[in-house]
Amino acid sequence: MPPNKFGGFVPPKAHFSTKLFSKIIGTSLFFWVLYRARQDYAVVLKLQHPWDAHHGHDSSSNHKDEEEKH
Repeated sequence: MPPNKFGGFVPPKAHFSTKLFSKIIGTSLFFWVLYRARQDYAVVLKLQHPWDAHHGHDSSSNHKDEEEKH
């Protein structure tokens, strides 16, 4: 068994800015995942179809107003 832990290998110390940046990115990712989960939970759990949330944007909508303007 080696006398030192990890055979004498000493890992380098991370700079403060690197630690801070990693915490900021990790926190942003965590809150983004929570935000998307709040928006899409019904679709993920199969409680709602993705196309059920968009009303009035189908191919059968009335486009006569646009034709009269031209």
